[in-house]
Amino acid sequence: MRIGVLIVDDEPDVLDMLEDELEEHFEVVRAGSVEQAMRVLLEEARIRLAILDARMPGGGGLGLLRAVRAAGRPLEAVLYSGEAHERLRAEAAALGARFVSKAEPLQVLVRTALELVRAATG
Repeated sequence: MRIGVLIVDDEPDVLDMLEDELEEHFEVVRAGSVEQAMRVLLEEARIRLAILDARMPGGGGLGLLRAVRAAGRPLEAVLYSGEAHERLRAEAAALGARFVSKAEPLQVLVRTALELVRAATG
């Protein structure tokens, strides 16, 4: 069975692009909102990694990650953002997540996702 990855972004084009890049390596599940993502994470134990957009209506990836951590659900995470502010990087790191800028090539995101899953699954 392939490792499940949840991609969370409010832009359908970004979800399509990420799914195309990640489906070779993972079983991809999509969510277009924080609320939908939380439902998926509560229902789908196979999800081991989440790629989270930092800014979305109704809350962003950091808020979702805080809720996941508070619930005690094990999850590797990448905060994926068009804003490469040092504050975002620091907040992601404080929550145990990696940060990848949307300005970087998609292969950086794929490599980061694979590294996190390999480290978590041994």
